[in-house]
Amino acid sequence: MKIVEMDFETRHSPGEFCIRAVFGEYFISCFETPYLYETDGVLRMGNAGDILMHPPGTVVYHGDLPDGETGFINDWIRFSWPMMEEFLTRYPIPQNTPFSALGKPVLKSYIAALRDEEIMRRSGYMEYSECLLRQMLIEIYRVSVQGQTADDAGRRLSAARYAIMKNPQNRHTVAGLARLCGYSPGRFSHLYKQVYGMTPMQNVLEARIEMAKRLLAYGGMAIGDVAAACGFQNIYYFSRCFKERVGTPPSRMAKEQAVLPR
Repeated sequence: MKIVEMDFETRHSPGEFCIRAVFGEYFISCFETPYLYETDGVLRMGNAGDILMHPPGTVVYHGDLPDGETGFINDWIRFSWPMMEEFLTRYPIPQNTPFSALGKPVLKSYIAALRDEEIMRRSGYMEYSECLLRQMLIEIYRVSVQGQTADDAGRRLSAARYAIMKNPQNRHTVAGLARLCGYSPGRFSHLYKQVYGMTPMQNVLEARIEMAKRLLAYGGMAIGDVAAACGFQNIYYFSRCFKERVGTPPSRMAKEQAVLPR
């Protein structure tokens, strides 16, 4: 194993592109900002949080967006490892195609540890460094698989998301929403929170509150009628939920809207 170079939180100036180069080693980068990359001779846009691995013999060319004002920031490592091809047959990490790191700074801690081993050169540092590299690559592979799962889940969960956002006042249940997506209720709830950052029923409540805000802004409806129209069983529960999320009671918002000029 040979690590040619590596760094983390490398800051590139606005308008700067990494030198277009074809390396004889693997090059892996994790981006903290949006960026451009080249593949098949075409510049494409990537997102903050992406991981991008280039195999030997491919063009490595990264830069910031055309209207970027801060440049781009990335963690990166260039290395060769005789076991890499064998490793990739078992853990096929996508190559020349970015995938989401799911918010994990995957490279940073490993690069710091590898740099420490390189500087200190303690007993067994080569073997330990190879273990760190292998562990880093396995974590990258896991992240790539999780990202693909999340993308597939997002497509399936969109049916439930659409049903909630279109008709939040309906009597939604976890079991009913799960059937729309072809999941068991438990699996559905887990994936829904993973993809959207909230449980299905939290999403229903948030959508009902947004609907209530629109109705109150339009004016002319009694608070009890707004609560019923948005799917709340009683005015007291509606008022409590509304105040918790909006910061003001629905009655106050109704009064404020009533005095606004039309």
